[in-house]
Amino acid sequence: MCSCSKRDLKISFYFFNTLLGISGLALFAMCVHRMIVIPKISAITQGAVGKIELTLVISIITALTIIPLSFSASFGIKKEITVILVGYSLTLIVLFIIHVMFAAVLFVKYTDHDEHGSLKSQMREGLLQSLSLYEPSRNGQLFDLIHKQYECCGVYGPLDWGTLLGKDATPKSCCSGITNGVCSISNAYKTGCLEVIFNDQQKHGWAFGYTFIILFLHEIVVSALCLSLLSSIM
Repeated sequence: MCSCSKRDLKISFYFFNTLLGISGLALFAMCVHRMIVIPKISAITQGAVGKIELTLVISIITALTIIPLSFSASFGIKKEITVILVGYSLTLIVLFIIHVMFAAVLFVKYTDHDEHGSLKSQMREGLLQSLSLYEPSRNGQLFDLIHKQYECCGVYGPLDWGTLLGKDATPKSCCSGITNGVCSISNAYKTGCLEVIFNDQQKHGWAFGYTFIILFLHEIVVSALCLSLLSSIM
């Protein structure tokens, strides 16, 4: 009976520990994608979205910690090495606390509100500054790239080019099709880039938040199984 119970605990541990390792791999892949995307967003928002985010650093450290430790813990269970299992349980408890905290921070940070000091407010100020500096032949290439990628125009919309910059037309990048070589305000993309970029960043932020939730749920289960196995071994 005891042997069967111990075997069942090991099977459960291997299953959930493997899921935890896979979650760590998924988190690392998300970090790599984020590192590719973030420099462009940071530049266009004048640093409102930082090039090096604390969340990203923590995520990379977490992923690089979970992946090797999950494999070593499976070895520790197989050989019943108590030192490895105790260390693994303590590490998971620390990671659990970190992930709960950062999941909460991410959901608050990426809430859609435009109060002073909020991420959306900072992004708006950065985009307006980039718009005021727009020159097609000099520093406008990044804004043009954003227009094409997100199919947006200006900060609030195509009218920005008239109301903020006093222009009769928008950049060609604001139109999917050009008439007589000109992208008129009436033919330009109607959505402003602030809303589109913020929504995109919100999806990224929430994806990390939900991944942290998945991780700490796995960490609770794996840690409990690990402690149960420790008590049966000792």
